[in-house]
Amino acid sequence: MAATHFSGPVNSTNGFAPGTGSIETITASQTLTSADNGKTYVLSHASVVIAVTLPSPAAGLSFKFISGLATSAAHTIAATSTLLYGGINELEVDTSDDGPSASGDTTLTLVASLETVGDFVEMQCDGTNWFINGQTKLDGAITFS
Repeated sequence: MAATHFSGPVNSTNGFAPGTGSIETITASQTLTSADNGKTYVLSHASVVIAVTLPSPAAGLSFKFISGLATSAAHTIAATSTLLYGGINELEVDTSDDGPSASGDTTLTLVASLETVGDFVEMQCDGTNWFINGQTKLDGAITFS
């Protein structure tokens, strides 16, 4: 089966480009590479900071991050040389800090004690910038800097 929607190499066994279709649980800091393209990561450590560093920019890279545990430690996703653009939908809309957005930021933080199991962020790269979208349950659970 040949994949028609990926520009990278295709695995002859399942038809997916490297990394696509897989889900991994991570419990410690990690630096991603282009070989991780298309993966979904579940951030799952209740008391240790997980710092994820995105790979160098390349058109077509995409990742999804899901909060897997309620946590007392902030988790971060950082772009070393590129900028984050986009916004996060907040389900709770009762204060003035609803819907955080990034406009040239380099770090996204899932805030300790506010992130909720199931909160998520999706990121796609155009070769220069990372475009993000996602959803969180609580106000202030995801911030940008």
